[in-house]
Amino acid sequence: GIKDSAERIKSGKLNKRGDTRGCFITHGHSNDRIYSIWCDMKRRCKNPKNKRYNRYGGRGICVCEEWENFENFYDWAIKNGYEENLTLERKNIDGNYCPDNCEWITFAKQQRNTSRSRFVTANGQTKTIAEWSEITGIKQDVIKDRLNKLGWSEQEAVTIPTMRMGGKRWLL
Repeated sequence: GIKDSAERIKSGKLNKRGDTRGCFITHGHSNDRIYSIWCDMKRRCKNPKNKRYNRYGGRGICVCEEWENFENFYDWAIKNGYEENLTLERKNIDGNYCPDNCEWITFAKQQRNTSRSRFVTANGQTKTIAEWSEITGIKQDVIKDRLNKLGWSEQEAVTIPTMRMGGKRWLL
């Protein structure tokens, strides 16, 4: 009945489809973005039919027991800087969704922290190619070409400025 459904939400138990549709919600946040974030996080980790399951639950990534309860997740989120323009990020992409491994960051920063991002170390700092491009003013494609086609070291690729000769930009 309704009481059982409410308990499923409070305990974080999912229905047969691997989600919370059809459950009675008691927290008053069912239409809020933060609730969608929580539901999506759980679906990615628990529902093999979710299109991104293989990148999360299929790799062993799970939601900590504490966050199985929406109210606990909500309390952590509010205390740790949740805003409508931020997204939930796992600091260690191989780690679980839990308070010690998550933070709220901008969408732009999250796009840099994907498994597709290439990290480059120079001057003792490790950053994505996109970040090095912003810092140095060297276009991302130039950095990639220096590394992949020209065989430059990571240090050289992001620290040697490009030169203009005859109106054209050169790699050297």
